[in-house]
Amino acid sequence: MQVRYSYRAYPQGREAQRLARLFGCCRHVHNAVIGEREHARRKGLPFPTTGELSRRLLTDAKRQPGTAWLGEVSAVALQQALADADRAYRNFFDSLTGKRRGRRVGAPRFRSRWDHRRSARFTRNARFKIEVAGDDPRGARLYLPQVGWVPFTLSRPLPSDPSSVTIIREPDGRHRVSFVVEVVDTPGLTTGRACGIDPGLSSFATILTTSETGQESVEKIPTPMFLRRRERALARSQRALSRKQR
Repeated sequence: MQVRYSYRAYPQGREAQRLARLFGCCRHVHNAVIGEREHARRKGLPFPTTGELSRRLLTDAKRQPGTAWLGEVSAVALQQALADADRAYRNFFDSLTGKRRGRRVGAPRFRSRWDHRRSARFTRNARFKIEVAGDDPRGARLYLPQVGWVPFTLSRPLPSDPSSVTIIREPDGRHRVSFVVEVVDTPGLTTGRACGIDPGLSSFATILTTSETGQESVEKIPTPMFLRRRERALARSQRALSRKQR
């Protein structure tokens, strides 16, 4: 199964400026996809495919003077921003028709430049790299194309090579890197004993344990009455507080 591992990142100087530019480009692509879809809906036209959107909003846009700055950032991150916006529309339509289970999914919205949370995703095609200097977890750094080396704290080791990485800027200005890795779900060892816990009102919990031979044992945990035990001291403290002057 896939698991996310998130770490605190510390981009500085030129890397922080390049990340801000990357976030802006991803936001522009996301809004452009929604604009194209909304334009087709208002005109009664069929929705453009993902390939048409990629050619129109990325390949052709980089050749135009007004949007040539899209070529200054990684193309993989822009492709992922386009795919995420397209997937959001598919989830919205599947939710309307009942193909998607769970709670109703709303239509994707335009992202404002004043949104404080920004993100960009890179897959293996971007050829990002991770380097760790010695045993110090603070010496880890991540290489992102068109951005450079971003230091981060490797607080726990990755179980395998990540398939993708997402760089996130939180509303408070802090940055995080989130890796998606594949892990093998290994079931725990069975000891031949079974234990059931039943929360109750008269007692906090009742535990029934069955051993390997089939013998059962019942244990009850009393309810922790913290207020009852300390109510006399609480009343004494309240009286002392009422006698105090401001």
